[in-house]
Amino acid sequence: MSCETTDPKTESFESWVARSRGEADVYLRNVGKNDPNYVGISKNPWQRYADSLGYKLDLLTNETGQLLRNEARSVEQAITDAKRGIFKNVENSIDPGRALYKDAVSWGRNWFMDNGWGHLLE
Repeated sequence: MSCETTDPKTESFESWVARSRGEADVYLRNVGKNDPNYVGISKNPWQRYADSLGYKLDLLTNETGQLLRNEARSVEQAITDAKRGIFKNVENSIDPGRALYKDAVSWGRNWFMDNGWGHLLE
């Protein structure tokens, strides 16, 4: 039995998506009546951020359903890049040094445009 490893420096976007582990929703979070200031992915965002904590969530995948986890990471990275300095996300969901980074962000940006959320990237 062989153990196959994937080199993150050369792996293609398609290969990376194909080996996603599970699915996830993409959400925007805000506190009170403020504009969204954070994007995240989760199998269950409602459990993660209870209303009782004062958070409001906008589920971006409400119409499309959950995405493959690495597709969700692509969407998360696209808006993190677009809102750098505005959103509180401080870590990248995808390492910019990976060969697939540009393809992943492009896929995420296209997802926003195709699903009526393109204005969020401005």
